[in-house]
Formats: sequence, structure tokens, C-alpha cells
Amino acid sequence: MTTSSLPTSQFTTCNERYIKISDKQVMLVSIHVKEENLSWFNDTIYKEIIASIRKVLPLKFARDKKRGKEEKQVADVYRCANCQFAYYLKPTEVRHSVLEKEKSFIPPDVSEDHITDEEDVKPILSVTYTGYNVFRMSLVIYAEPLGKGKDFGGVKTTADMRIDSYFGSAGE
Repeated sequence: MTTSSLPTSQFTTCNERYIKISDKQVMLVSIHVKEENLSWFNDTIYKEIIASIRKVLPLKFARDKKRGKEEKQVADVYRCANCQFAYYLKPTEVRHSVLEKEKSFIPPDVSEDHITDEEDVKPILSVTYTGYNVFRMSLVIYAEPLGKGKDFGGVKTTADMRIDSYFGSAGE
């Protein structure tokens, strides 16, 4: 088997997606996975992380707003059934919008007056776009398989641990 015919994963060490946070806003989410954990990271784990983030994100917004802009960002750790991840909000300079494209097929008018030949009866393609503004903060997530004990990335965690304690200067 040649390398070109090997199946490729849809995930890499840095996976960027947008999640909808309101009717008109989306937020950039960067999920980081260590190279040695790529075979573990799959669509089920991805969906579990996104579902968990949707639950804890409002609380994270409230805590970070209360903490203020002057203080250093704090990473929170969350444990799911199959994984654990640290996450924090990071200001972003990116100024753009995101368009969501939706396709639908409209059945043709099939009244007897309009049918000339069965080959002429084709659905009509309708395309609509919805625009979203990108939120001024992005969400950074570091995910790994659920470990034994209360550590993340080999570091014991505490409720008020700072990002530097987890990742050093590379996490900022």
C-alpha cells in the first residue's frame, strides 16, 4: 500500500473550527492535540468536547469578566467521559465575518400541463447564505485522553492555576 492510499485523519495537532455563540456571532475554537494522541482524537471525542464547552462557556465568560482585563488569563480544566481538556479565552485581532451556506432542492412543478418529458423534471437548487460576526475572543483548548488522577499534561491541577503552570510561555 502506498502512502497516498493510506486513510488520512480529518484532525491534526491544531484544529480550528467556529462555534455559534448567539444568533449572529461565532467564536473561533482552536483544539490542540499532541502528536502522540492523534490516533485517539476522533469525531466522537471532538463532539464530546464541543458539547461540554457549550455547557461551561457561559460560566467561563462570567468568571473572566469578573476577573477583569488586567489579570492574566486562567485556564480551566474539564473532564469528560473519554477525555480531559484545559481551556481559556484569548483576545483576537482577527476582524472578519463567516458565511454559512445552505443548499436546498425545490421539487419542480409536476402538474400535467408542465410536463413535456420525464427527463426535463429536475429539482431546482436554492442557495441561501447567513452571515455571522466573529467574537472578539477565541477559545483555546488543549485536549488529551482521560488520565488517572488529578493531573493535566503531567502537572497537578488546582482551581486557580494559571496557564503558565500548564503550558509555559507556549500556551499564550
